[in-house]
Amino acid sequence: RLGEIIDILRRENHSIFFTSGSNNFQFWPAEIPQEDFFAGVRLSRDRLFRGSYAMCDAPLGHIQTDKPNTAYDYDAIIRGENGSENEGGDTIQIQYGTGVKTVKLSAADGSYIPHKPVISHEVGQYDYFPDFDEMKMYTGPLVPRYLDIFRERLEEKGLYTQWRDFFEAVGAHCTQCYKDEIETALRSSELSGFQLLDLQDFNGQGVSLVGVLNAFMQSKGFIT
Repeated sequence: RLGEIIDILRRENHSIFFTSGSNNFQFWPAEIPQEDFFAGVRLSRDRLFRGSYAMCDAPLGHIQTDKPNTAYDYDAIIRGENGSENEGGDTIQIQYGTGVKTVKLSAADGSYIPHKPVISHEVGQYDYFPDFDEMKMYTGPLVPRYLDIFRERLEEKGLYTQWRDFFEAVGAHCTQCYKDEIETALRSSELSGFQLLDLQDFNGQGVSLVGVLNAFMQSKGFIT
């Protein structure tokens, strides 16, 4: 049905690229013939073309597991030069709704070779420490209650007076990881592009402090 929908849309406008979504098939990548490019994060269990992954997969991705370097790229991974990594007996935990579940890997996990441009999905999975000075910037109906919760937790541990030090240290580390991952993508000739998770913090659905900019699109002071 996704392919049929793309066919209908393309008849209306054939001047743009179409895809059925981003990372739709999670652990089992699949090409829909009507798609113009493939957007995802992996081509099998170990063929990863993003630098860092969420908690249900951690530690995973070269930013989390390898020493920093300026030579790593995704070209061999995308071309499938490493072959199949699994003979069918292993399992892995994958994201399933808001939780995780354990699934069995098949012997064909390493056999998928993409024949369309590959786009890395949600690059920049790094949480910055909260900036408590930001609280006074909320003057409208939106109230950052998550900052109250974080402050209370730090106060309970006697650490609130050090929050600025934590903010600076975590921010410098996250920014370096972000830089490393983007440079890896740019070095990869087989990777056609990447989609950032978010350039700014996302303060909906709870909170996600993943931006090099704050929720007001202002610099946190770690980039120029």
